[in-house]
Amino acid sequence: MPSRPAPGAFRWELEKEFSGPLLLKALNSYKQEIGRSRQELSLEEEEAQYLEFSFPKEMDATTAESYEIRPAKAAAENSPETAI
Repeated sequence: MPSRPAPGAFRWELEKEFSGPLLLKALNSYKQEIGRSRQELSLEEEEAQYLEFSFPKEMDATTAESYEIRPAKAAAENSPETAI
């Protein structure tokens, strides 16, 4: 499960192998999207890695209350996300 050690940096640990793009959405206190970022990830089974996501400089990061992360291709198909 992902954890949030610092703004813009996330630790992602999986039980299965994964390779592909991830989509991270920043949400405000009303659960409205205020920014998004993509990052490529390649992890072997039971491997963990820290990821750093960059948001547009126009986004006010102080208003982000939560984050959703999911595979980018699945995002277009409205698959379940992981809230952080």
